[in-house]
Amino acid sequence: MPTKENIVFVKLPTDIARNYPHLYEFIQPDIPLPIEASTEAWKLNTETLTEEMFLSGILHLLAKNAEHEYADYYRRFMLKVRPNIINELASASLSKADEGCFELALEIIDALIGLSPENEGIYAFKTSILEKQKKKLVHVELFENFGQEDVVFKTDYAAVYNDILNDRDEEALLKIRRFIEREPQMWQMWFLLGWALRKLKRWENGAAAFRKAIELGGGNKDTRNELAICLMEIGELKQARRELEKALFEDPENIKIISNLGILALKSGNYREASGFFRVALEIDPHDKIAMKYLEKITDNDIESS
Repeated sequence: MPTKENIVFVKLPTDIARNYPHLYEFIQPDIPLPIEASTEAWKLNTETLTEEMFLSGILHLLAKNAEHEYADYYRRFMLKVRPNIINELASASLSKADEGCFELALEIIDALIGLSPENEGIYAFKTSILEKQKKKLVHVELFENFGQEDVVFKTDYAAVYNDILNDRDEEALLKIRRFIEREPQMWQMWFLLGWALRKLKRWENGAAAFRKAIELGGGNKDTRNELAICLMEIGELKQARRELEKALFEDPENIKIISNLGILALKSGNYREASGFFRVALEIDPHDKIAMKYLEKITDNDIESS
């Protein structure tokens, strides 16, 4: 009978060589293969089975159950049939993320993890996709705060956002300042101003822009986190801590905020506390590169001396 996700398991017949001669020596007929199908297993035959059905079924299964009793065999089967499948899937995931289809991109990444669970690069790749998704969600959250009457503003905002996202920060600054001259009360533009300035390492100006955004009603976790980064760079560590704690209260499992608290603790010379923050971040996401990088730099002697 079909299982979840329309996966059925079929045993290939002994005359499989006729249909799949290149796999004859590799296939173990006694191990059923998962296939993605819209019909029951007993209605399938060797004439209707295709490699794509096997590949799709294996990927689907491994994404959901990487510890399946035949998982290792299925992985070998997949790589035998499609040796370049990991690169193909990584490219497909990146393409979908660039299109804004993050759910599909992450589904593909989960299939990749199931296919190659020891590949650390895949976890880093997933982190980068999640970061892109978060930036997009921040954009959507800000964008959806505008009313139907703000058509011109939405157009300007989208243009500026895309400039910053594509590292055209100086161009973005010109557009933002022209807009703020006309509409100085829109906190979203002050947020974008701070973001562009922060990327350009103009910390004091960036902090001032984020503070203005908060003053105008944009005191959310993202604004406070960005403000804290600027404050850390200009030595206002106590104020940076206050902003990060407010941001963490709003989103207690935000890895970026937790890691920034760890970085702040390092700047304050508190290695023990910093280590604790980075370990918490890694409990949430064991493959977070930022937390891993900083935690590796902290020695036992640092902790004992702090």
